[in-house]
Amino acid sequence: MIRTITEKALAIMIDSQVPIQFWGEAVNTSVYLHQRLPNKRLKRRHDRDGYQALYETPHEMLHGFGKPTHDADSNDISYRASLHNLRRFGCYSSRLIPEVQRPQGKFGPTSKPCMMVGYMHDSQTLWRIWDPEFQKVKAQSEVVLDKERNALRSCQPGSNEIDIFGLLEDE
Repeated sequence: MIRTITEKALAIMIDSQVPIQFWGEAVNTSVYLHQRLPNKRLKRRHDRDGYQALYETPHEMLHGFGKPTHDADSNDISYRASLHNLRRFGCYSSRLIPEVQRPQGKFGPTSKPCMMVGYMHDSQTLWRIWDPEFQKVKAQSEVVLDKERNALRSCQPGSNEIDIFGLLEDE
């Protein structure tokens, strides 16, 4: 399992072209994603009594084990993880600046550039965002994510865009 998680983290880092300092965040993200991937062994596993598990992902097994499978109206209860919050690791994000923290009041910027580096495990509305001003990872909810744009290399090669994060090495 360590090898699987490590290889996923390496693939995430290569795809997003982030520096090595984000290795831990890539590992956390790969674990988060691994828990939400279907697993054949979970579905096929039979215990000694012949019981077949109803779960397809580790997330379902973790959150649905020992809980009822039907509600009071005999409707099926699903413990599947929602995947609508998944975004590309290292994508460009804009974090909303609260009004009281805006330096120029209502005429100043309302957001600041950041980089998405992961997910909060028990939430679908919070992302782990790296803030270049404080050089810290924070949990943020009021974020606009651009999954098509890489935060560190958000421009085409050869253009004159400035590295807003200051992390790219001189080439």
